[in-house]
Amino acid sequence: MYTVVADVEAAGGKGVAVVGDVRKEEDVQRAVDAAVEHFGGVDIVINNASAIATDPPRNSQPRSST
Repeated sequence: MYTVVADVEAAGGKGVAVVGDVRKEEDVQRAVDAAVEHFGGVDIVINNASAIATDPPRNSQPRSST
């Protein structure tokens, strides 16, 4: 992951690497916080991560949008 950031920066872009699990809200918040700290905000998000839910959908609980 860090080599991708190095490649992006070598090509003239900007990047920041954040290790996390998209299933954990605190990890997602940490990624947003890192983007705000490094870039001043978030303009667009492209989710290229996936998570496999192992529980049947009937056992899933909706998340709060707060």
